Amino acid sequence: MINLLDIIKKKINRYINKSVQDEIREIVQEEKEKFEKQKESEVIEDNKPDKTIEQVHISNINTQLINELVEYDIVLVKMNKEEIQRQNINTTHQKRPFLIDKKLDDSKKVNGYYFTSNIQNKVYQSQKYKGLKIVLNKELYKLQKNSLISLNQSIQLPYENIIHKIDHLLPRDLNRLKKYRSLLLNCPVISTSDNKLVEISDIISKDDKTYLIYQLDHNNCYGYRILKSSKSIDNSMDFNYVTFDNSSYFVDFNEAKSFSLKQPICIVQRWNDEIVEEIRKNKKNLHYKEKQNKKKSLSSHR
Repeated sequence: MINLLDIIKKKINRYINKSVQDEIREIVQEEKEKFEKQKESEVIEDNKPDKTIEQVHISNINTQLINELVEYDIVLVKMNKEEIQRQNINTTHQKRPFLIDKKLDDSKKVNGYYFTSNIQNKVYQSQKYKGLKIVLNKELYKLQKNSLISLNQSIQLPYENIIHKIDHLLPRDLNRLKKYRSLLLNCPVISTSDNKLVEISDIISKDDKTYLIYQLDHNNCYGYRILKSSKSIDNSMDFNYVTFDNSSYFVDFNEAKSFSLKQPICIVQRWNDEIVEEIRKNKKNLHYKEKQNKKKSLSSHR
């Protein structure tokens, strides 16, 4: 005879086992659904354009430093990746001084110019740029080496490339920077009694004539009139001519003028000290040549 109690026990065990299995299946299914939803969410987040990159950039900006910086501050920066790759710059030179010309808060960028310790930079060996070279002295600035401002190329950098402040441009160098930058853009510069900008090697315009400034004192500057020429010159013979940036110019030594620095002077171009020195030698050679010709002339009339 079957024990009734055993039957009841078996039924209860079957029920319990079934319930546990069902519950396990439900848990497994629930966890599986959670996993699928999480995976789907990660895929969506990964495909959002630039959001993660932008957040990383913002977090790398030293907000306090940026807020304290002003135009014409000298800062240490990391160069743009594109510039590093294009010039194949080694790690040592990827960080360099940089002059801030303008802050662009809306785009979180700065415009300015890199520095280079290569004072004999090949760009500034050309006649066009030689007279527009600004070299900052390490004795006057917190720089490790004398440094050339690369005015020939304006650079834009994001705020996060700025590492720390080095110094600030001195008034004299700031005036030269503004002057040379304008001349590079072929924009005339006006020198006044309050802001004297004239230097030896400047080309000035007065009464529709151009003059090369060869001498300077506290009150006046002095210039020879120059005229562009199509003549092919012989440097050993044509002492009235010089060449600048592949063009020939006639130097009229008979039309030397002085100009008061208290009056406005329009500077239209800038040559370089080497050409001024060449013109001084040419004047001496011309004077010597004229004396020799006079001697010959006197001898022929005896």
